[in-house]
Amino acid sequence: MASMVANGNQDGPSVVLQGADPETCMIVFKNHWAQVVKILEKHDPLRSGTLASAPSAVQNYVEHMLFLLMEEDCGKAGAMGPILEFVVLENVMERLFVWSLRREFTDAMKLEQLKMYEMLVCQSRQPLLHHKPVLRPLMMLLSACSGSGGAPDVEAQLVLLLHQLCCVLAKDPSVLELFFHTSEDQGAANFLIFSLLIPFIHREGTVGQQARDALLLIMSLSAENRRVAQHVAENTFFCPVSATICHICQIRIRFEIHHRECHVNGTVTCVLLKGKVDEVIYLWSAFVEITSPLLSPLCTTSHSILTLGKCS
Repeated sequence: MASMVANGNQDGPSVVLQGADPETCMIVFKNHWAQVVKILEKHDPLRSGTLASAPSAVQNYVEHMLFLLMEEDCGKAGAMGPILEFVVLENVMERLFVWSLRREFTDAMKLEQLKMYEMLVCQSRQPLLHHKPVLRPLMMLLSACSGSGGAPDVEAQLVLLLHQLCCVLAKDPSVLELFFHTSEDQGAANFLIFSLLIPFIHREGTVGQQARDALLLIMSLSAENRRVAQHVAENTFFCPVSATICHICQIRIRFEIHHRECHVNGTVTCVLLKGKVDEVIYLWSAFVEITSPLLSPLCTTSHSILTLGKCS
């Protein structure tokens, strides 16, 4: 659904109406949505099944709609633009997501939806996340992408989106309360973004780095928002579990050093594990510096466990 938005529609006509006035853009958006609604109602997967051509038809219309939404400016005094207001009133985003969910929600579909929201979050000229009809389906998507065993490209796109969301929260903390309320709607443990990041913070490469950067942003928010701090302290085992994981790495290092001969594989394993331990200790040092007073004792204790057991 987001592929043409990301790559450009080089073969077909431009979907950006150059120099078009807001009224014309609104008319085009409504016409596209009217066509989408006809397809959604005619090809309900739970009732009549879905024709093979229906998803691609919806995708084409929605890609045009995304461009128009992203290009729209705020109204007077920061009010919603007419297209965004229509999206909110008609519950466009949730209706699209629910229709997708009723079909077989494959990894390819998850990837398209994640890309779509990542672009809306990054490129929209209006604060879309302030509006629950936009935020709620986003949280539904994140919840649907949670759990283990996801495809690598889906996990990478999920972490990228989570990182972008944390950047938005850092710039605009007023959105934070909306995230808590919307997460509760999904039955999550109050703050879904935090819960989704945890499995990725010890990953290698770009995914792990983005997850750690996003988590640092959340921990910095805890210094100013007691609800975030309470959630981490009372509803998660983040501090002790992370310290335990790193302590296991330290034990493995000692095993490699004391119970193996000095051959290449053993040496490489030691170096890699030690590098991971050093990386996590650095992360915890940052947590201690930026986190809420409510979390400081937990972070300091975990940091002390790591540094006391650190191998030289």
